[in-house]
Amino acid sequence: MDLLQRGVPRERIDERLTEIQAAATEQAHRDLKLQFILDKVAEQHEITVEEGEVNTRIAQMAARYNRRPERLRQELAADGTLNQLEVVLREEKAMDKLLEQAKITEQADEKTAGKKAKPAAKTKKATKKTAKKVAKTSEKKPQKAASAKKAASKKAPKKKTEK
Repeated sequence: MDLLQRGVPRERIDERLTEIQAAATEQAHRDLKLQFILDKVAEQHEITVEEGEVNTRIAQMAARYNRRPERLRQELAADGTLNQLEVVLREEKAMDKLLEQAKITEQADEKTAGKKAKPAAKTKKATKKTAKKVAKTSEKKPQKAASAKKAASKKAPKKKTEK
């Protein structure tokens, strides 16, 4: 509505709205797939979340928002977010397990077959994308997301630039 008042044509607004909706739908599909994959990994590795881990996360959240942990826990339990928090913690542990087991390999590109092989860019990008997805799903937990990115960067070899 605001764009119409600014003089933006209705067609451009509708076109942009369609793009945004398509992007949101695509992101929802990726997030759902990631959730199923991480759930399967957690199941295969028998990953569980202990009550102490939930309490620790609640204490961290309470400190960040300057609130009492007991009160925050009650609110999370009342609106159903406590179960969601447990799911997020389980997914984080599954992602940590995957990053721990990840093996970065180098492969020769067709153009550089005779030269020294460069790091596999796709593998590095995939690791970074996965770490970013975890960061997005755990916006309430930036410290954990930062450690996932740090772990991903430690596992991925640094790209060398040639002059």
